[in-house]
Amino acid sequence: MTMTRWLAPGLRSHAKRLMMVGLEVCLLGACGVPDTARISGPVAAGSALTQERAKPNPALFEKDARPYGRSMEFWAEQWWRWVYSTPAAINPFLHRTIDSNQNQSGPVFFLAPGDRTNTVPRHWAIAVTPSTVLNDYPCPDPTFQPAPGQSLFDFLMAGIEPIQNAVVEIDATLDGQVLNDLLSYRAKSDDLTYLVGDSSLLTPLDGCITGSRQPAVVDAFIFLIKPPEPGFHVLTTRVVNQAGEVFTHTQNLEVQ
Repeated sequence: MTMTRWLAPGLRSHAKRLMMVGLEVCLLGACGVPDTARISGPVAAGSALTQERAKPNPALFEKDARPYGRSMEFWAEQWWRWVYSTPAAINPFLHRTIDSNQNQSGPVFFLAPGDRTNTVPRHWAIAVTPSTVLNDYPCPDPTFQPAPGQSLFDFLMAGIEPIQNAVVEIDATLDGQVLNDLLSYRAKSDDLTYLVGDSSLLTPLDGCITGSRQPAVVDAFIFLIKPPEPGFHVLTTRVVNQAGEVFTHTQNLEVQ
């Protein structure tokens, strides 16, 4: 399997690596260091931002909306299709400073993690994944198989749900305005989805890429920003896991 996400460092399953979005990216078992090693005190105390829970988010599509006629689950899966279809040389998931505006086709702009400036076409929504995990199949590891009587879907989901369950806090601001209750913006595959990985990603991203259609599942915290007005916007995100590790990013959005 490959799991790609920003969040829980150090997790592994068989010979597959976890790709994570939300905290940092784990590649080949080596994970990034959180922006601040740990927060002091119990994680459950929360931050000033999370005090704003349950207020509406007028800048976002609602968590149960169907932007452009598609479910949030679809957009979470489509985010990963975008990552896997973008060649390594220009893949923003691998290169943390280049513009996310690579291999985009709209009407939703997929935002890669990191601290960068992104050029966003006007009238496009923006998909933000503070933490997202993908698990795909098959892999070279012969032991990476469902148990007898276990479906492939259940097997793949069992490998990623605990990772997302370890996320205890997600905060974000857009142009200084707090985005509320983001832990409730969670979308999971309800069946196998499929993707085709670009062959150039085999070494730097996922050793399980076959170059052909592969089944996968996704578990994501994801929200879609409604098409912003032309001009310059700033998005900040902050994610905390059960270990008390804190991961923050700032994204500049130039809507043209």
